[in-house]
Amino acid sequence: MITLTKNSATREDGVLESKHLKVCLVTNRRSLFEALGSSMGFNGLQIRHRLADLAVEHDCGFFIVDTSINDMHIWPAPLLANPDTYSKPWLFLVSRVSDTSHLQLLPHNARFLDREHLTTDALISFIKKQTDPELGKRIADVHYLDNINSFFIRMENGRPYILPVSDLPEADSSGVTRWLIARNRSYFSVTQESGNRFEVPWDDILFHCEPEYRYYKGKQSQSANRDNLNRIGLAVRRLRETKGYSVQELAQKAGMKRPNLSRLEHGKHQPSLEILERIAEALEVPVAEIIARNSPR
Repeated sequence: MITLTKNSATREDGVLESKHLKVCLVTNRRSLFEALGSSMGFNGLQIRHRLADLAVEHDCGFFIVDTSINDMHIWPAPLLANPDTYSKPWLFLVSRVSDTSHLQLLPHNARFLDREHLTTDALISFIKKQTDPELGKRIADVHYLDNINSFFIRMENGRPYILPVSDLPEADSSGVTRWLIARNRSYFSVTQESGNRFEVPWDDILFHCEPEYRYYKGKQSQSANRDNLNRIGLAVRRLRETKGYSVQELAQKAGMKRPNLSRLEHGKHQPSLEILERIAEALEVPVAEIIARNSPR
């Protein structure tokens, strides 16, 4: 692992100083480890020799994988073991097409560099782009895709997004005729066929498109869904305990497997309406008593 700060800075001698963002480097090549550590000025730099080790690295914010490692065939095990890593930056070092044969499933923010012609400067430049939060607030490029009525946007940290015009409240139903990035790259302006004009700032882009953004719109619905699952689970558990049933007894009466009912009671399972109706019938209560906002006491 390499430790970096999210606000990476370069010292006057050209060495990158960083401390907080964990970057996991997986390689069998000591030369790469030493060159990177020397150029970035890290103390106590560690290395991982197996892809399997990433399955338990839950604190890493950045991943660098040398695809020549011996257990590359287990990809995408790290993603499946920790789905949160899908949205984190990954860099794969490759030298031929066969190096990518196991990469059928890729993270959202995956990049590739040529391992044989890799320079330390190129690697550090990539890391800096991913660890500087200000680059994620500046727009590098915008294109309007008329066939899907959406903007293709690339930020200066390299992250690409598709933003449908229909997601922008200031837009009307007419087509887009012109778009222009502001000089400070913090927003782009849009002109439509109707003459309607509006601006799209960087935070609107992240609100609609970036799951890691603090105010991402999807987090609101995800939070509401978790609350709903917890409320239903609590209602089922209270009703079951009121009836004097064990989890196993209620599961049998409802025609469910015990682990599924247990997961439902702990807010870890999304039940279908059919399942809720079977549970309600087993508990001899209306289904509304399970899904009502005010859980039974």
